[in-house]
Amino acid sequence: LFNAALAHHLSAISQQGTLTSAAALSRAKQLYELIIVHNKRHLSSNGNVLFQFALINNLAVINQELGNASEANQQFDFLMTLLNRLEDERGCD
Repeated sequence: LFNAALAHHLSAISQQGTLTSAAALSRAKQLYELIIVHNKRHLSSNGNVLFQFALINNLAVINQELGNASEANQQFDFLMTLLNRLEDERGCD
């Protein structure tokens, strides 16, 4: 699923500004959201953090491109919170 989402996302980037681009972004968004829901149901909370980070980052970028600023900002804020928490857990400065 991730590869399919990424393929739609990359296709949208290469066709930026067209109706096809918007459709590809919407499809990528649906696939990224499906992956997130699947992971919440079937993986422990300690799943691959980098993979989760990539999913949410890509979803936030897509929401920003689609004009969903509020949703994108919430996702970017969540990423910053996650990054800060990871730094605290690992004792990074």
